[in-house]
Amino acid sequence: MGQKNLNVQTLRTFISVARLNSMVAASSEVHLTQSAISQQIKAFETSLNVKLFKRSGRSLELTSSGRALLTKAEEFVRLNDEFWADVQGETSRTHIRLGVTFDLAAIFVSSTLSHFTENHPSVDVSIQCGTTTELKSKLKSNSVDVAIVLEADKPVEGIYLSREQLHWMGSSKTPTEGTRPLQVAFISEECAFRTVVESALDSRNIPWSSFFTDRSFDAARAAVKTGFAVTTWLESTARLNPDIEVVDAALPPLPSFNLVLYDGKSCPDTLVESLTRHLQESLA
Repeated sequence: MGQKNLNVQTLRTFISVARLNSMVAASSEVHLTQSAISQQIKAFETSLNVKLFKRSGRSLELTSSGRALLTKAEEFVRLNDEFWADVQGETSRTHIRLGVTFDLAAIFVSSTLSHFTENHPSVDVSIQCGTTTELKSKLKSNSVDVAIVLEADKPVEGIYLSREQLHWMGSSKTPTEGTRPLQVAFISEECAFRTVVESALDSRNIPWSSFFTDRSFDAARAAVKTGFAVTTWLESTARLNPDIEVVDAALPPLPSFNLVLYDGKSCPDTLVESLTRHLQESLA
């Protein structure tokens, strides 16, 4: 059997789609059309004789074969880039794959990451979004290097970053009282806030109905802004969205949550320590 060669660009496309869970989102990152990406992935699956992705609603998820290949693909691309950097005499770059929950992504992109990359110009940071459960799983499978998640209880193993109050968010158009059930928007069924939110509503005998936005923070935000639903955000997320109102007075009290960092030990300790300091300072 003749030797087969891997195409690095195909691997980059595969990694991008896997990280963003979308060919549309990956198109701008790898500078290819959605059609070209689809053809590239299909040809790659054919050459490997495996199915790499499965559809979940509007998103793409890795199959078990895809997850097994992802770590190897990332390592292959990293070695390729290091090889060319050495040959061309460039400064070696480090890549940190940061996993954050959907509602925290805007916070870190808007403040922490810009300061962190200014202090570490040779470090590239990519963000993967997911639920707390998903990110912990990705950390175990080495799909992310560092994960920042939400936990109601005091962390036992992770690095404590901050504790923030959870707020009800709505608009002047949102009916918090009435005959119809209160629509509550969640980004996904595994949202870390879901259990405490539902318990709080049940404690006041408030009729409610869950509204899931298929992992889209923007869709949940739009549903709240138009008055269709309420949702729950942490204090820092609420500050970034001044056009969405805090409506705590009309609904049951909610608890606070811990922001916790988990280190997969795949990046230099000094970088993780620096990232932790930047996070703690920006959340203070």
